Amino acid sequence: MKNNEQQVITENSKAIRLALVFRKTDRIVKAKENRFFRKYEITSMQYCVMEVLYHRGAMTVQQLIDAVYATPGNMTAVIHNMERDGFITRETNPKDRRSFRITLTDKGEELITSVLGEHIRLIGEEFSIYSDEEKEVLIRFLEKIVGENEESEEK
Repeated sequence: MKNNEQQVITENSKAIRLALVFRKTDRIVKAKENRFFRKYEITSMQYCVMEVLYHRGAMTVQQLIDAVYATPGNMTAVIHNMERDGFITRETNPKDRRSFRITLTDKGEELITSVLGEHIRLIGEEFSIYSDEEKEVLIRFLEKIVGENEESEEK
């Protein structure tokens, strides 16, 4: 069994290293974002919800879940807290009375407009070590994984 495991590790060493570097990079970027969002007393998921609502307008809970890649349980807590804090409103969906439509409040819109530009600059600075061409290559490579997984989810 050990020889077989070693062979699998050897055959996939670059993939393993890539996965580790990818995870470490993700943790570094998320940690910087989390420190940034703490200044505004919001979470990264709350920011994502506000940003999506700001750009796309009112949405159902399921649309939000799909847009920000959240789980239903997590989204329930996020929506509850954001409604409590006055960033969003939740109203019965007139098209489907079994669901809710989530809308940004004036307070939520003020916050997202004050945070959005600064957050975009933070991300820009984090990835400024890459040229535009390198960014395009990374995007193209990572989108292969995204596309492949989206195709398998549809099946």
